Amino acid sequence: MLVASSADGFTRVDAAFLIPELGPRPAALVKVNSGKTSEFGLVVYTGAPVHVTDVMGRAASNGLSADDVSGILTQLFEELSALRIGNVVKLEATPDGWHLVKVRERPATKRAPLP
Repeated sequence: MLVASSADGFTRVDAAFLIPELGPRPAALVKVNSGKTSEFGLVVYTGAPVHVTDVMGRAASNGLSADDVSGILTQLFEELSALRIGNVVKLEATPDGWHLVKVRERPATKRAPLP
């Protein structure tokens, strides 16, 4: 799944799942629980499989209808399957919709200096 992140991937901004905003040509990623936008998303491991119906349930609890989000979520899951955990992405509008663009590979590990 995607969570809000900084462009370098080092700072996870929030634990809320991100989905593309609703509409024919989404321009941003939005948090499922609040609707606030985030420019970048970090691909994370949730500890358990996440299915379209799981995210639809969260979206429905925030007033979004299943019809509104089912197509977007299906495409989102297809796009996520081509990415790896730790990749930083952003949403890019295209003439026929949208797709996720990888901005950065996994962030390099920050190592503490040895004594």
